[in-house]
Amino acid sequence: MKLFEIIHKIPHPWTQVTQAHWEKYPNDHSAHITSVDILDRYVDENGILHTERLLSGKQKIPKILAKIFNSSDVAYFHEVSTLDPKTSVLHAETVNLSFSNLILIEEGLTLKRNPEDPNNNTLFIQQAKISAKGVLAGISKYTEEFTAKTFKANAANGRLGLEQVINRIKLREQQALMN
Repeated sequence: MKLFEIIHKIPHPWTQVTQAHWEKYPNDHSAHITSVDILDRYVDENGILHTERLLSGKQKIPKILAKIFNSSDVAYFHEVSTLDPKTSVLHAETVNLSFSNLILIEEGLTLKRNPEDPNNNTLFIQQAKISAKGVLAGISKYTEEFTAKTFKANAANGRLGLEQVINRIKLREQQALMN
């Protein structure tokens, strides 16, 4: 099993960062995500927004594995999230649906106001657990290292993409004020 965690301070208000989370795809830095579909969305009796999404994208898989398992490079991910406007916390759990019998990638993402500067700064906390399974368990170190390397690169690009979307939102807000 391979664990990954990053805590990043985003110098933007929580409201803009969470809005950017919903509008994140497409962006220039995460071209591997090709579609996002909302499967379910509702607000519960406590005012918490619950969302379930299906993401699809192109994933790099070792050519030998693609050949052995006769698989395409399209992968699907299931995300379940909650957004609590009272506590200013968005939490999302994402798991891969594709190849989950071979490698399981469980990602957690939390966006919350930074207590050091709650009006202008957001904490971005991302965690992942990568576990090789089935026939890949025998070569788990290689499989988990390869997957972790790809995940880390995608995570870094994802943060750049989030920043790009935040800037797009800010520009839209400025243009709305001018009109």
